[in-house]
Amino acid sequence: MAAAVEEENFFSRLIFRDQRITVFQDPTKGRGYAAAEALEAGSTLIKERVFHKFTKSTLVPAPSHDEFVDSLCRRLEGEPPSVKSLVRELFPIFSYSGDQEATDPNIAPPRDSLSRVYQCNGFAFDAMGEGQHGGAIFLASSYLNHSCDPNCFFFIENDVLHVRSMRQIQTGEELSITYLGGPDMDLYRCTYERRRILDHHYLFTCLCHRCAQPSAARGACDAAIDGILCPVNGCGSIMRWSQADEDSAIVWQCAKPSCDGKRDHDELLERMVALEQLYSQQLIDAEKYQEVDQSQLLGACQEMLAAAHGFLHPHHRFLVLTHAHLAQFEPKDREFSREHVLKHMEAVKHILGDPHPAVIDDYIFLAMLDGEFDGKKEQCLLNEARKRYEILFGLHGRPFDHHA
Repeated sequence: MAAAVEEENFFSRLIFRDQRITVFQDPTKGRGYAAAEALEAGSTLIKERVFHKFTKSTLVPAPSHDEFVDSLCRRLEGEPPSVKSLVRELFPIFSYSGDQEATDPNIAPPRDSLSRVYQCNGFAFDAMGEGQHGGAIFLASSYLNHSCDPNCFFFIENDVLHVRSMRQIQTGEELSITYLGGPDMDLYRCTYERRRILDHHYLFTCLCHRCAQPSAARGACDAAIDGILCPVNGCGSIMRWSQADEDSAIVWQCAKPSCDGKRDHDELLERMVALEQLYSQQLIDAEKYQEVDQSQLLGACQEMLAAAHGFLHPHHRFLVLTHAHLAQFEPKDREFSREHVLKHMEAVKHILGDPHPAVIDDYIFLAMLDGEFDGKKEQCLLNEARKRYEILFGLHGRPFDHHA
């Protein structure tokens, strides 16, 4: 038993690793994975058993950061040096310290260092089917670096992390996942906000191509996330601000060279503050959806649409959430629901890409709306959902169950 543990290494918990991917070392990022040859969309690249997890029942709040770190400290007590060394390698700060605690392989890493390990390499663990949620650490999968425009997708099932390609990956291209998520859709934010979140939570400045060298198309997509529209009827362009110097007033002008549309800075800020408050109220009402009068959330959504009309870009992050909420109301009014599902799907495809789990959910919801009246259309919509589900999750010979 002890001998088996001594042989533990970063890859010992791998069930499967595609031979077409290799490990590389980067002076800035550290280790990562790259494609040794072209990979097709929907390829299973990694399957790995969990190294350590700590969960609680979904009937109570998920374990806190400190609770997980305490559980990891207990796990490492009595473990052989080989296992302690594995955890050290997850956060390179160990090599910067001359303290015996930080360098001696026989001593477990100090608690502060383990806190950083979990902060930078932990995975959220939401086994809702098992009624558990919390956190987990996977060793080999910790090599996967972040991108705000990832080419891989991961999910956890039965304590096994699965990594799959979302699209075709070229030879030499780095494999990436996103570290961003959550109900507030952190990935659906401008570059400044994404970088701020990543720096705070994961201690690095993102230099992915979406952040550092966005293409013209990607730049236009990101501009829409926080885009404010030109007030000139029929223009549809986004406003840009400029300031001659620190003492000069901020000027908002249309980005289209041929348009002279302007917005007053103070009025613009006032409207944005009011919209931010409506957005925050939606999040609060949605979180307490079962406790509050549903008309309260509906009212906040409708007020947002009215206040944003002609002011925010249709793909603005405030409106994406609003359409997602409105699609849930009045399911008997199929046209009302369909309108908001389609607007939500269009924005997600445009900003986050396709396939995406939210796009799958939207196709299934559309199929539910139309299924009662048009079986052929329902099947077409479910086929669209199935194609995307197979790329992200894989069916492994199982039938596609859209009720799951």
